[in-house]
Amino acid sequence: MIASNPFSTRYVQPGSISFQLRDGVTIEQLFQQFLQMPNRRAAIVGPHGSGKSSLLETMRKCIPSQFKVDSHRLSSESTRRDRTGARWELASERWGPQTIVIIDGFEQVGWWAQYRMTRLVRNRESWLLVTAHSPMRGFPLLWKTERAVDDDDYVLRQLLIGYDDDSDQSTEITVIDEAMIRWREVRLRHPTDMREALMEMYDWWEKKKRPATFDSCRPF
Repeated sequence: MIASNPFSTRYVQPGSISFQLRDGVTIEQLFQQFLQMPNRRAAIVGPHGSGKSSLLETMRKCIPSQFKVDSHRLSSESTRRDRTGARWELASERWGPQTIVIIDGFEQVGWWAQYRMTRLVRNRESWLLVTAHSPMRGFPLLWKTERAVDDDDYVLRQLLIGYDDDSDQSTEITVIDEAMIRWREVRLRHPTDMREALMEMYDWWEKKKRPATFDSCRPF
């Protein structure tokens, strides 16, 4: 039985649940497609909360050991606080032909920083894989993330796996059934934002199972 809220950060953060590709494509096949991209760069594109970071993390775990990975996750706050371009310049000294640079949230920096990054990668003959909310000039599309009902059901099943183990079946099955119904209602309110939907499910679970307390590990 899951002792804490199954929608807490440690269960839903990127990489906790493997991303499921459509049309029978495997993560290994997608990585091979990336290696064939022109100019050694590509983008994963999709709306906010649609699974871009999860796909990126799932791919990162499957990269063969002969490659070196340098990952960067950007946000509007981090780019305001840090000298992103200077950090990339320093990091590029360790890059080479077997380096894959991963940037989650590439649109968070301006065009000049984007240009500097692509130039650094090109000069080092490295690879560049980024995520963005919309297609980016000079970055061939590797994958487009979008909402699918099958993906929704898969995510919820993974989060609730084993919840009713060693539990009172008459009680726990009812809670899981309620969670399924609630999940579909929440996804109708947040059709393109999985992250926001998971946050709402976290709050619902807390009120349902522990109305007097709140888990300090609230997602996001």
